[in-house]
This record gives sequence, structure tokens and C-alpha cells, in this order.
Amino acid sequence: MGCISEVNKLIKEYNEKYFEYRKINVHNVDNILDRILSDLQAQMLTSQNIQDEDIKKLEVYSYSNGNVYCELAEINDLIKVEINSYWRNTGAEGWKCTDQNFCEMIFLCLQGLIDKHITQRHIQYNKTAERRIGFNRIRKVLDSDDSIKRCEEYYLYNIKNKLLMMCGEYHEYCLDEWDSEEERVMFCKQCEVSAFYEHISRMSEDKIRDLIHTINPNVLKKIDEMNWAEYCIIDRYKNPFFKGLRDINSTFEKDRDYISYVGKNKTLNLLTTVGNRDGSKKALMRACGEIVANPNLYEILMDVNCLISRDLETDSIYDGAGDFLKEFEIEEEHIYHCKNIKMEPLEDAIVDIDGGIEND
Repeated sequence: MGCISEVNKLIKEYNEKYFEYRKINVHNVDNILDRILSDLQAQMLTSQNIQDEDIKKLEVYSYSNGNVYCELAEINDLIKVEINSYWRNTGAEGWKCTDQNFCEMIFLCLQGLIDKHITQRHIQYNKTAERRIGFNRIRKVLDSDDSIKRCEEYYLYNIKNKLLMMCGEYHEYCLDEWDSEEERVMFCKQCEVSAFYEHISRMSEDKIRDLIHTINPNVLKKIDEMNWAEYCIIDRYKNPFFKGLRDINSTFEKDRDYISYVGKNKTLNLLTTVGNRDGSKKALMRACGEIVANPNLYEILMDVNCLISRDLETDSIYDGAGDFLKEFEIEEEHIYHCKNIKMEPLEDAIVDIDGGIEND
């Protein structure tokens, strides 16, 4: 999936820079090719103008193992060695150099910081001259004793990575679901778990934050040290979320940050992880109440007509909340004063969206 992600990034870059999201035809192909050729020639000229004196100024850095290169599998461990080396050389407190868990968290926090920078750089391609990330930003994380508690990039990066991992886990799970190779090929071809993987691979942390709130609309917890894992529990995602990506024949709306489908009656259906996990008689009331009380959803729900759940159903989420909202006052401009938003099980949503039949 990683290789596909790089290809998609390149396609997106060419779409924005050269194709301008136009279809190539006989009228514009020459102009597009001329622009590509012009850029390639400029790059070649820049490379040719590099002098030996310029190259001699470059210093090749050696890793702790003495090599000027490293295998892909070695990168993480070698970077952690350098983190510890920085702490020792700058006179950091001794516990930092011995606490492997803290080093691991700092490492992930730095990965989140860099991932955010790279993602923003791709989003703002050709709009900013800033291509590098200043070492002072990295040093700020390295020098802090409580980076993890205040570094939101760390939690969002963890969540993003966990979502990507779960895509792979569900793919492996699905391979055992089908009786024949023909079935596997057929269902893998129509399954959109891979498309979801690519979708979130390109997302910035801000977009990931919005995404997980819509996927888990009944989770009201903060994204912090204690609660971030609540937004990526595999059992919730398997059914209905990943199952929906697999079994709904229609493709989800790629131009939206959340995962939604347009139904036969032009309704917008939001795919979620909501479901009755413990068989509780009050599961519907509790889920609806938490959704209505979730301030992260107000703007998004303006466009949504239906939430797709695992097994919960109501014609109105607000009415379904019942007594759960006794202590909750809804402002006059709240979305639930303007429209009814329903919730229906995945198997019904499949029929409403594309007339398909759920695959057991």
C-alpha cells in the first residue's frame, strides 16, 4: 500500500501542476507536455551547474555503526541512538538516556512533527518557498521533559498509524473470509479499504482529527494521553466501518474528509463505528445522546442525512436520545432544530445506497 501511496502523491502533484485536473485531449496535450519538458530541462540545467567545489562542501554523516548508509529496517533504532547521543552531549538528566519508553515516545513525537510538515508541504506545493523544517523545532521536542503531554502531533500521528495498520489487519482478516480464490479476487477488487488507506495517508493531522470524530461520533473523549486509543479500537472498526467499505458497491465521496456515500434519493450517508457492543437495551439512547452532545459534529451534520451503524436504527437521532438529553440544552441554531438525521444498520444502508445485498 505504501508504494501505491507514493504513486498517488505523484499523480496528485502532476494533476495540480500540469494537468490542472483537466482531461488530456488533442487540444491541450502539446501545452501540457511542453510545460513538463520545460521543468525537466530546468532541473537538468541546475544539476549540470553543480561544481566540484559545491560537492566538496557536503559532509557525509556517519551513523553510530560507522556506515554512511543504513538498511530500511535499521532506521528507527539508529535514530533512537542519535536521540540518546544528543541527550548525553547536551548534559540532559540521566534518566532520559536510560528510559527506553520515553525515548520511544519522543521518537514518535518527532515522527508526527515531521509527518505533519511533509503533509503540509504537499498540500501547499508551489504556494510556499519553505521546504525545510528548522532544527529548533526538533530541539524543542528533544529538550522538553513533558513533550508527550503537550504534543498533539504525537497522538494524532499514533492514531493515523493505527488506522493504517488496521486497514492491513482487516485485509488479512478478509482473506480468510472467502472460500475460493475467485471470491477473494472479486471482493478485493470492489473493496474500498485500500482506497481509505490512500485517503488518510494524504491527510494532515487537522484532517485526521476531524475524520476520527466523524467515524466515532459517539466518542466524546479528548485526544490525549489517556484517551487517544479510544478512537482506534479494531473491534469497533471491523463492523460496520471496514465491513461497509468492503460491502457497499458504491464508492465513497473522495472529495470529502469523512467517509460518506450518496444514496439513491441523493441523501448523504455517513459511515461510522456506532453499534450495540454489549447487548444493552439502552444502547440506542446512549449512542444518540452522545452524538447529539458531540460539539465536533455540528458543522459536518449540516450535510448529512443518515448515520450508518452496525445494528442501531432510529428515524431521528434527537428523538432516539430520549431521557439521555435531560441535562443537555440545545441552542436554537443547533442542527437538530433544523433537520432530522436518522440512523440505520449497515445492511439497510447497503440497499438504500446501491441496492446491493450484504455479503456475510
